[in-house]
Amino acid sequence: MKLEVRNLKKTYGTVQALKGINYTFTPGVYGILGANGAGKSTLFKAILGLVKGDSGRITLFGKEPQQLTREDKEKIGVAFTNA
Repeated sequence: MKLEVRNLKKTYGTVQALKGINYTFTPGVYGILGANGAGKSTLFKAILGLVKGDSGRITLFGKEPQQLTREDKEKIGVAFTNA
């Protein structure tokens, strides 16, 4: 499985939450760290297809998030924490 994020941008009003994110995630375990408001949750929501980026592209299993099947989604694990 490969997850690719290319030039992903997302704004909320005048706040630019994602500013051209580029990364290729290969199989493994990842943690995303950053300050409040850095765009971590927005990035995960975009990857999961819960929000759509203003521009850029995300592919997971060779598909865009909105094209993921139930079987695809069952292979994804995400854990949010407020610790």
